Amino acid sequence: MTAPVSYVLRQRVIALAFGSFCHVSFLAAIGVMAWGLYGGLSGGRGPFGGMAAIGANVVLLLQFPLLHSFLLTRRGSRWLEKVVPFGIGPELRTTVFVIVSSLQLLFVFLLWSPLSPVWFEFAGPLRVLMSVTYSMSWVLLALSMSHAGLDVQMGYLGWWSVWKNQPLTYKPFKVKASFRYSRQPMYLAYTLILWTGPVWNLDHLFFAGLWTFYCILGPLHKEFRYLKRYGERFRTYQKEVPYFLPRRPKTVLHSHTEETDCDVLICGGGPVGLLLASLLGKHGISCRIVEKRSQRPQQSMAIGITPPSLSILSELGMESGFRASGTAIQSAYVHEGGTLLGAVHFDRLPGRFPYILSIPQNETTRLLAEHLRGHSCVRQESGWEVESLCEDAQAVTATLKQGDAKRSLRASWVIGCDGQNSRIRHQARIP
Repeated sequence: MTAPVSYVLRQRVIALAFGSFCHVSFLAAIGVMAWGLYGGLSGGRGPFGGMAAIGANVVLLLQFPLLHSFLLTRRGSRWLEKVVPFGIGPELRTTVFVIVSSLQLLFVFLLWSPLSPVWFEFAGPLRVLMSVTYSMSWVLLALSMSHAGLDVQMGYLGWWSVWKNQPLTYKPFKVKASFRYSRQPMYLAYTLILWTGPVWNLDHLFFAGLWTFYCILGPLHKEFRYLKRYGERFRTYQKEVPYFLPRRPKTVLHSHTEETDCDVLICGGGPVGLLLASLLGKHGISCRIVEKRSQRPQQSMAIGITPPSLSILSELGMESGFRASGTAIQSAYVHEGGTLLGAVHFDRLPGRFPYILSIPQNETTRLLAEHLRGHSCVRQESGWEVESLCEDAQAVTATLKQGDAKRSLRASWVIGCDGQNSRIRHQARIP
């Protein structure tokens, strides 16, 4: 149970509209693709013929992997967020991604310009065998999507969270079912679908050849992202499980991924905890931040941000936002009764930041929290307090409480960022 978030009615209606369009377009794309490949792409409505048809079809085939791969980058992710109005773009990022992918598939199969008549079509028992194999390939695709997480694969994670007034939560990396035998079971299923249709002609061969190439090489980009996000955990997974063709693993895979909710539990959602989560999230380490306060404090507990901290913010790409919200203090003077007692000149400090940045602390936490929304491996929860910790050989189990409600959360590491009177320090028996 997490602390509730509050979306206004307009945001929830927009989320519902995007979600409805997402699932209608997704089902339409799957249906058109299944029918098109089964019939050898002979039902396309593209207007071109000859060399023009080849060129148009190549464009259709290339636009899907190129745009699909771009949207999975950080820059593409920001573009997806801009599509949705009223401030819920980050929440509906996966929903918009599925919409765009579905429309791309519809364009491919509906605008395909047939190149040749049918060369060969399986008949009799062989057709039945090919049809069953084709159907089972789709079943494998559905199962592997389920193992990867249908909420993300079908795009309902984002819009459903907004509609239900729930925080957006990405599940931690876990190795399930088909992913224990192949790191890319979805792409393997796609490849089987491409080659098991019973009708063959130049269109089918052309289509299957180019997209098989993408199914084999395209996931390399995905693996690069996962390495950045999950680090050593995913690198170990790469060593244990083959990339494409399935094989029974020799060892038990990642039992700890089934046992922990996150890599790091950060207790305290102030500037220190939020900045730490940004640094860890940058390297793909899954984090959970719990903060006992439901609202950010309005009072400041620090004079300003020092040059070393400004350097860290600069490395995270947050320097400009902080400078725009704060005031650079280059000198400070202390007076008493008209007499100057002393002065400190920060403008004499070496480096890029010869000043102290004065900024309200609630503005600091706001900027840090907004930056964290770009890290899918970091989740923030407010209103929960750590009651106790229990450590074993594998991980740490934290008991959290919110009023009369209690729950447990298991992490590989627990870090206390909860201030001077730290409960975490007390639990760890650190004087």
